Amino acid sequence: MVVASEPRREFHRVHAASVQDGSIWRGAARQLGLFSGILESTWRRQRLCILCYHGVSIRDEHLWNHHLFISPERFRRRMELLAHLQCSVLGLEDALLRLSQFDLPPRSVVITFDDGFHDFLARAHPLLAEHGFPATVYLTTYYSEHNLPVFRLMCSYLLRLRRGCSAVAQSFAGRTLEIRTATQEDRSTTMALIDQEVDSCRPTAQARQAFLEHLAESLDADLAALSAEKILHLLTPDEARMVSAQGVDVQLHTHRHRTPRDQRLFAREVLDNRASIRAATGTTPHHFCYPSGVHHAEFPTWLRNLGVASATTCESGLCTPGTDPLLLPRYLDQEAFSDLEFESWVTGAAAIACAPLSFV
Repeated sequence: MVVASEPRREFHRVHAASVQDGSIWRGAARQLGLFSGILESTWRRQRLCILCYHGVSIRDEHLWNHHLFISPERFRRRMELLAHLQCSVLGLEDALLRLSQFDLPPRSVVITFDDGFHDFLARAHPLLAEHGFPATVYLTTYYSEHNLPVFRLMCSYLLRLRRGCSAVAQSFAGRTLEIRTATQEDRSTTMALIDQEVDSCRPTAQARQAFLEHLAESLDADLAALSAEKILHLLTPDEARMVSAQGVDVQLHTHRHRTPRDQRLFAREVLDNRASIRAATGTTPHHFCYPSGVHHAEFPTWLRNLGVASATTCESGLCTPGTDPLLLPRYLDQEAFSDLEFESWVTGAAAIACAPLSFV
């Protein structure tokens, strides 16, 4: 089915008339039946929507960082919407192969998780299993192997958890750090000071953990309880093995969550990551996700030389057969996004609104 020219013109009329308020055009477009028309179109069938998540909250992580974490309730609702829209939720490798062969089933979607937080196992995986939806986890492996909370994220989480408190802590270099948490600006300033200390002192994982414990004690926060729930921990090798055995696709995200511009160091990140995942799961990963979405012109060539078949970015869009497989766009879902916005991306309406001239 090809979307007729009249609905297409009506969609752009609605969008142009309400460009200042995304909720208005989305609501109007759905009311006019344009969402369903686009979803069922040949245009949409030739496109793949890759969804991106990071974490699903164990406690209240989505209130601390709604960009990275989504509540279990909202994630459940997203999965229900995919089922309601009768989306074809595919595994990543199968989807990319069928995309290249112009053989996608209707309403094709892939679900991906960046970083590999423990909450994938605790929160997301059971909800995915309820619907029989496959998923890919791009696992960064340094903190997976060390089984410690991700340092910078836990520092930031502790500052918000104990907001309103003030304290004094000793830096890595033995200097006194004034810890202020009353406002977002205070917390950002404090994090900037901690970042400066890390950049200048290059502490080991053990030294960072010692500082975390010291910071938590200074703020009267229970780090042990947070760690017992594995908040801001990554999947351990044993947990990665477990989810892989249950059909989860564990793929590359660099070992230390960084992409150096030096080719030798870049290759080391990918190869160390691959070796760690292979040791944990017994599989050899060859799909990649750019940490924080950062990519440069030379990276696709470097990845091809390392035997990487695809790489996802953090740029918004749907994938077509002509998309460079090493520069795949995704939809980065967030706690703050409404069901309507989510639906607009899954149907393809948002992609048309972002680049109207592509809808021909």
